[in-house]
Amino acid sequence: MGWAGRASGSIRRGRTCVPEAESIEPDPLRPASSLMRIARSRNAIAALLAVASGVLYGASFPPLDWWPVAWIALTPLCIAAARLDPARAAIAGLITGSIAGALVSPWLPGMVGDYFLTRGPMVWLASLAAWTLCGSLYFAAFAAWLSWATARGSVAPVLVGAAWWLCEWVRVHGIVANPWALFGDSQMVWPLPAQIADITGPYGVGAMLAVVAAWWAGRLAPLLRGRKPRAASFAVGVLLVGQLAYGFIRMQFQAESGEHVRVALVQGAIPRDRRFVAQHIAANLDQHLELTRQAASAGATLVAWPELALDFYIEDDAVLRERLLVETRGMGIDLLAGGLGVRMHDGKPRRTNSVFLVRDGGLRDRHDKVRLMPFSEAAAFGAWFRDAPDPILAGVAPILLPTRMGEVGVAICSEAMYPESVRALARAGAEILVAPSNDDWFGSRSAAEQQLRAVSMRAIETRRFLLRPTSSGYTALIDPQGRVVGRAPFGVPAMLYGDAKPSRTLTPYARLGELTALLPLAVVALDARQRIRRPAEATRA
Repeated sequence: MGWAGRASGSIRRGRTCVPEAESIEPDPLRPASSLMRIARSRNAIAALLAVASGVLYGASFPPLDWWPVAWIALTPLCIAAARLDPARAAIAGLITGSIAGALVSPWLPGMVGDYFLTRGPMVWLASLAAWTLCGSLYFAAFAAWLSWATARGSVAPVLVGAAWWLCEWVRVHGIVANPWALFGDSQMVWPLPAQIADITGPYGVGAMLAVVAAWWAGRLAPLLRGRKPRAASFAVGVLLVGQLAYGFIRMQFQAESGEHVRVALVQGAIPRDRRFVAQHIAANLDQHLELTRQAASAGATLVAWPELALDFYIEDDAVLRERLLVETRGMGIDLLAGGLGVRMHDGKPRRTNSVFLVRDGGLRDRHDKVRLMPFSEAAAFGAWFRDAPDPILAGVAPILLPTRMGEVGVAICSEAMYPESVRALARAGAEILVAPSNDDWFGSRSAAEQQLRAVSMRAIETRRFLLRPTSSGYTALIDPQGRVVGRAPFGVPAMLYGDAKPSRTLTPYARLGELTALLPLAVVALDARQRIRRPAEATRA
């Protein structure tokens, strides 16, 4: 029978006549096309959710600085990951990470172009590569894990927080180490939730943000409520209340010992085109000396200059070195001056990024930067793009500088971004922290603000006063609770005065450090062991 005959015929079933064509030859393309439409719709919704998470994450940091939205920033990504297979979830994570990176560091393309003296597509490709390698891959890994886990059963919000903790820990300690814009740094505007960092480091703060975000996601995605939703919600409530209560208590008390010491931080604000230029170097030095004389007259005991304030080689330039020593001899201060140094290595002189302790007309000690920045300080393909000078020689180990107020631990610029670097100073006996920086090379106020937020977390982790002199801002004095108790205006010459108190207290994080990551690792590993034994579900809710 031909198609026309099947269309006109019928089969009698009881009292109902069913067209023969429908019963014999249903259209095989209809269900397939429907599934494709559903899949495309689901992918589109997941992409929108990934974009939303990226926007919320980026918005919680400067320049927008909507820090409360960090508590829901990961919610859309969690919902998307719970409804996608791991490969598509990883793509969603890449979308989130790339958008978050672009919003957190919109200054990156301009900075890359200035450093490599170029413009055009290569700058944007390099920036995209940086956003991907340094951030997006970890969002992708987190989303892929969450997809894999929810395919084998419900996931409790606390488990999501443990996984996020591990992702951030790996991001800071990985091959391409990147501590920029860790999730917990977003809370430093109101650092009460961040006080747990003296136990967990910055990772525990970010983990709690992820826990709360996953709880919210569970309102729309049942797979994120845990096997026992009420118990899971109760655990979230206990952890959150405990975190805030601990923060309130820690912000009321201080554990430092000893007397307050008057300190002064110098912000020279030398224009970029005058620094390291032969005809301006002497005038640059005089500007810092004049501000230092003001500090000494105001009763400061310790004066700190920014990173590379001495834009000459102090060992090689006898004239400028003598001017520095003579001018500061009668001031009665300890001066910490950032500058260029020289050390012999393999029989050759090598330059260093250093901080020198100047007291009573002499160079008493120095700290050479240990952890160098790729490209700008360490040889990392820089010669491929332009004629690069010899890389800076890294210091062997942190050196504590013996000042009148106590042992000072120095973390120069990017060193202070790494929790383990500053923690090592506290363990070595540093009683106060100094983090000189040259934020001018960012070319962005928001970048300087973000770095200040991250460095403020180091004060909480170690419960130390932290002094942050910068070349152009933001120069700041930070107390052991992570509060910025003094800040100089951006981009102008300024002096910042304040009182700091030495401390030898060792926090749990200072004592245990990276061992604290073993707890979330154990939680995730034990859970994964159980899930591996379960078959993945064919469909998702």
